[in-house]
Amino acid sequence: MLRNSVFKSELYRKCTNKYLGYNYKGKILKNTMSEKMFTSNNTLYEYLMHIDDILYEIFNGIKSIRNFMSISRDKHDRDMN
Repeated sequence: MLRNSVFKSELYRKCTNKYLGYNYKGKILKNTMSEKMFTSNNTLYEYLMHIDDILYEIFNGIKSIRNFMSISRDKHDRDMN
């Protein structure tokens, strides 16, 4: 069981990260594929958006693994690009 430190909560309360990176949600495939793929067929559009959600979750998982394996950061840090 992890205990929250008083100093950590104070640090997170004052934290104002301005450089949070690019928001990939719903934009991964739209930026890499042709617009005709999304406008031609509604079923194809829904399928591609489903794949886009899966890719977004994979990218977020990679970010958390990168945070956990980093030797220069605390493994309990919440704010990371």
